[in-house]
Parts: sequence; C-alpha cells; structure tokens
Amino acid sequence: MLRSTPRAVMTVVIAAALALSPISTAGGATDIFDSGVSAGADFDSLKAAGNTDAQDLWSDGTTMYVSDSADGKIYAYAMSTPRERDAAKDLDLHGDNANPYGIWSDDTTLWVVDRAATYVYAYTLADGTHDADKGFDLVNSSADARNEAPAGLWSDGTFLWVFDAGSRPAAHLYSLVDGHV
Repeated sequence: MLRSTPRAVMTVVIAAALALSPISTAGGATDIFDSGVSAGADFDSLKAAGNTDAQDLWSDGTTMYVSDSADGKIYAYAMSTPRERDAAKDLDLHGDNANPYGIWSDDTTLWVVDRAATYVYAYTLADGTHDADKGFDLVNSSADARNEAPAGLWSDGTFLWVFDAGSRPAAHLYSLVDGHV
C-alpha cells in the first residue's frame, strides 16, 4: 500500500516473550496507518497461538503475517480488536521452505527468504499457494554465492533487498522478476 503523504513512523520490537508492541510513533501520532492499532497495543497471543520462534513480520494493514522458523510456517493475525490469530490466513509453506526468516509482500505475492536453503520462495497471498515461477536461489543466481545467512527482506516493488546476517553482514540486491542483479 503506497501513501502519497508521510505517515507516522512505528517501531516494533519482538520481545523475548514474543509479544509485538508498537512502542513509538513520530510526531505524537496515536493512530498507526488508520488500522485501528494505537501505540502500546500489543500482540500478546503469538506464543499461545504456537508462533514460538517468530523471525519477521509484514502487514497489509488488516492482517499481520509473522514468519516462524521452528514451524516452517507463516502465522496470520487480525490487526483489529481482538488481535487474535486468523488461522484461515496462515500459510503452510513449501516442504523445502522449512526455515523461513524475512518476509515481504506487494499485497499480491508474499516472498519468504529461507535461511538454511538460501532461497527466496514466493506465495500467492490470497490463497497461500506456492508460486515456483517467482522464487529464486540466492546462491545460483547471477549475484553469486554472497548470501551466507539470509535473514531480512525489503523491496521497492522492482528489486528485492536481502539482508545477509552472516560473518560479513550486507544487503544484496535482486530483481523480483528473475532473481538476478
């Protein structure tokens, strides 16, 4: 979702107890992206829902998706009150996508980087189906074997940045079209 005017900046912390808390907003804003979530509103139900190894999150403003590397799953949570798991929107990942870390979406496709497989998997957000045509190998792409421990994702809609948390931390750039630089 693109906005034409700047909005409040939100900082989110994943605490040891697996509670997500928007902890600060710029400019004193109390409303985060018109979603009904206000500063201080927690998601305390992650661990209770089975999401015990949360790694990353992404939201379309209605649903928050959280990757879990222990379960090889993407859990979904309603952003509205009550902030509860929406199991109907959970994504059961491809069998090889067993260690999901970073996630990002363009509101149609959800890209998931797998730390162990060094691969970016793609899923149709509407129904959770694996879209093999949009996924790509981070080692065998034209970018060579730079990604030692891929962890985070971000995109501008054309290029995907993959954060490497390995021994030489860096952000590597790939095309969303074919995985090449």
